[in-house]
Amino acid sequence: MVAAAEAEAKKRNVEVTICIVDESGNLLFLQKADAASLNTIVWAQRKKPATPPSTASPSKDAADT
Repeated sequence: MVAAAEAEAKKRNVEVTICIVDESGNLLFLQKADAASLNTIVWAQRKKPATPPSTASPSKDAADT
């Protein structure tokens, strides 16, 4: 997973912070590129999905539309 994220960042020519969390949101891995700004650490941790995509179900509102 980390290798794929690094490859995508390299392909896009961007400096990023890679953050991997488990299903509960617990931090498993964090890596900041040397040239990435410090605030990318906070944003990477906040960006995690609330529910893993494989178990996500649409909300009732979305199902009604």
